[in-house]
Amino acid sequence: MTWDDRAECRGTPEEIFFPPGRNPDYTAAQRICNECPVRPICLVDVMAYEHGRPVDHRHGVWGGLTPGQRARLDGMGRSKP
Repeated sequence: MTWDDRAECRGTPEEIFFPPGRNPDYTAAQRICNECPVRPICLVDVMAYEHGRPVDHRHGVWGGLTPGQRARLDGMGRSKP
């Protein structure tokens, strides 16, 4: 069993975490992540995968954070949601 087998988002439509549009609303995804027991490892995995990428090369909510939040955490982002 891997961490994603225990993820709160398992079975949730992808559109929740990867909403369309120029100004996506990540509220529902972040609510789900806030209750997730594997949120920390999800965030560690995505940060390792995205390391060094600019904000416009990051997509969706992972580990409860938006692309802009993850980029800032990685030191790569402009100020975007």
